[in-house]
Amino acid sequence: MLENRTIHAARALLVWGIRAGALVLIALGLFLIGARLMYGVLGVGDLPSAWNAWQGIGEDHGFFRGVPMTLVGVTLALLSKRLARWVIVAPESGCPRCAYPTAPDPAATDRPDHCSECGYQPPTPTTPPVSPASPPPSPTPGATP
Repeated sequence: MLENRTIHAARALLVWGIRAGALVLIALGLFLIGARLMYGVLGVGDLPSAWNAWQGIGEDHGFFRGVPMTLVGVTLALLSKRLARWVIVAPESGCPRCAYPTAPDPAATDRPDHCSECGYQPPTPTTPPVSPASPPPSPTPGATP
């Protein structure tokens, strides 16, 4: 079972991969669209006929492949975090290490939130450090030192 740190690292790696693939799709799609525009402007000399003319046997139309590639790339880039959360699922309940379905044991005084199956205890949140610029608390008037 994946731990929290491992889940975050795996999701970050997956987001990086999705965004890298999206960038490749966007770049290639824009290149195909731009190549078709240049063919229309420089090759044929007539932009509307460039959309209707095929460049040769066995070749495809760059516009009809470039636009979907660009749209898929943009969609992947925008949804990359959601896709990573969908692919790498964290355990919904129970222990994040062993997935043992248990709730924290309030009767255990030494470690109330540890897993009774594997002994995993989640890290405790740290308190924020006190700023050195803040003055120490002033003594209350009338209190004896």
